[in-house]
Amino acid sequence: MPRKRAPGGGRKPKGPFAKKTASLTTRITGATRLALEAAARESGRTLSQEVERRLDDSLSKPTLSGSGRRNQAMGASIAMLAERLEGWTGHTWREDSFTAQALIAAARALMMNFMPPLNDEPTIPERLAVRASQLHLDEQSTYHRPAPFGTMLAFHLVTEMEEAGKEGSEYPIGIRWPEAKGVIWKISRDLNATEAVSP
Repeated sequence: MPRKRAPGGGRKPKGPFAKKTASLTTRITGATRLALEAAARESGRTLSQEVERRLDDSLSKPTLSGSGRRNQAMGASIAMLAERLEGWTGHTWREDSFTAQALIAAARALMMNFMPPLNDEPTIPERLAVRASQLHLDEQSTYHRPAPFGTMLAFHLVTEMEEAGKEGSEYPIGIRWPEAKGVIWKISRDLNATEAVSP
């Protein structure tokens, strides 16, 4: 008769799954289980780890307002463009300059289809003007022009991504992002993946 494994005698999880202590029993369709098993094989995780990873990712997503849904739709559209471009070129935009520059052009064309016409001297939004007025005079010019302001926010987010994985870190920027630290870390993790990932 096969010997039964003692409770707790199985292989101990490591890494981000090392502290699992709670159990969850649920019923799913056979098709869902097959899809999860395929995803687990591809990622190199166990089935349990794959399920937890996907649940954790879904719970980390904030509830979206109307503006949040609009911005998520734009992000999803750019992701679709990236997938199509990588399919055409056979390279990721993270590794290949041609693919990266094509994605920049595609994203710009996509956004221009939905945004107001560009203006060489756009009016500074009132809310931004008020915030800029509270800064030192030398810093205000960055907030008065779209390109420097957008570039500044992008670099702030990149820094937050780099700092999110460090214990006790908090990047002191003037504009606070609403996303949780864990969400920013996951975005950074996925952006740094250079291999093509199946959906």
